[in-house]
Amino acid sequence: MPQRIGIFSRGIQRIPTLESLLDAEIIPHTWRGFRQPLDAIAGWGAKPNTARARDYAARHRLPYLALEDGFIRSHGTGDRFPPLALVVDDEGIYYDSTRPSALETLLASNTDVLADDIGEQAARAQALLLQHRLSKYNQAQTDFAPETAAPRILIVDQTFGDMSVQLGGATADSFAAMVAAARAEHPHATLYIKTHPEVRSGRKRGYLSQLQEDARTRLLREPYNPHALIAAMDQVYVVSSTLGFEALLAGKPVTVFGQPWYAGWGATDDRQPAFPRRSRQRSVLELFAAAYLHYSRYLNPFSHQRGSLFEVIDWLLLQREGVARLPKRVIAVGMRRWKAAHLKPILAMAPEAVCFVRDPRALAKQAFQPGDGLVHWGRDAPAGLNERSSLASPANAANAACLTDPANLIDSIDSASPAERTDATEPQPVPVYQGNRINILADTVRQGIPLPR
Repeated sequence: MPQRIGIFSRGIQRIPTLESLLDAEIIPHTWRGFRQPLDAIAGWGAKPNTARARDYAARHRLPYLALEDGFIRSHGTGDRFPPLALVVDDEGIYYDSTRPSALETLLASNTDVLADDIGEQAARAQALLLQHRLSKYNQAQTDFAPETAAPRILIVDQTFGDMSVQLGGATADSFAAMVAAARAEHPHATLYIKTHPEVRSGRKRGYLSQLQEDARTRLLREPYNPHALIAAMDQVYVVSSTLGFEALLAGKPVTVFGQPWYAGWGATDDRQPAFPRRSRQRSVLELFAAAYLHYSRYLNPFSHQRGSLFEVIDWLLLQREGVARLPKRVIAVGMRRWKAAHLKPILAMAPEAVCFVRDPRALAKQAFQPGDGLVHWGRDAPAGLNERSSLASPANAANAACLTDPANLIDSIDSASPAERTDATEPQPVPVYQGNRINILADTVRQGIPLPR
């Protein structure tokens, strides 16, 4: 592995886990250029903005490394959740079917990707991902309850202009052909169209955004857990989405209209012409072992050094458990502005889940919801806070917990079952947490990984 890797992109330079995942020193590009000799240049995937980095690597006869998030990345999305898994490819990148990638080369070779104990590790990791419903991002925990007992077909939409579509042998026509084929091949089934999260938020549009619901078509806009959704389906249709591979892991038949990395090896129903470079047959377990164990690298979230997929799985389960035990929304009372700025990333995973009010009187404007919690600083609650916390109506009742030591916060919040928290028949106060040692929560709540300096 190269010792010094040059990076042009400031966004890549800001990834706090990068040096550990690369086992290398990151050399940033400045207005004076690179100040040290380099062993390689790295950029993000096959994006057009990597042209400068690729050109520099070619001119200086340096290897170019394409980086991309791993298949099991983190609890949530965005900069607040640094990647715990990374792909480093010195040939191409896995979603670009126009050229070989290190993953494709491995799968096309005679290498036994299950040799030694890799096969056992792959089988165990696959079982854990299915059992705990872990995916690339893991904040979506909504279960899916189908409306009908009729056959159910999942059709996966993607964001318009997705690089895995453009470089995966597909176009907008591929999505139209996919829908038409699903309707023709399953005339008595209900078709479920899964929209992309960025389409739901309005930031982007999808290839199937124009579709309307009818007697046989349902649009899925809720953030369903991918594994929960797949489990309820009889068959899955994709163009190039990785959700297709997750469906293979769950044992579902998958029909593919593009050229994703997992197509062409005999595990999928491929509607594209034959893949000349993919002439071998590979099982789903071999595909999984190659992509998740050989091709991806992982960070140990506790030591901040190179780790394993199993350590990432343990960490993601810990994060999920922590989120489930904490209030869904935190209302902090009487915090000074400077203190509020420091507490916001500690009190909840999402900044929008924390709000600050000046004093207990301002709570009258808050519409309390099940799972809300009040936080104050210091040993003693501000005058009137406990009275205000009892304003929750029976419909919005929450588990009451007035703590004297925030170290007990987790056990106290988890003391009542979800049914006890939401189905109470008598008015109950909103939980109140005192916070003179609120930093105790940081290790449980925070997903961001502060590396040692």
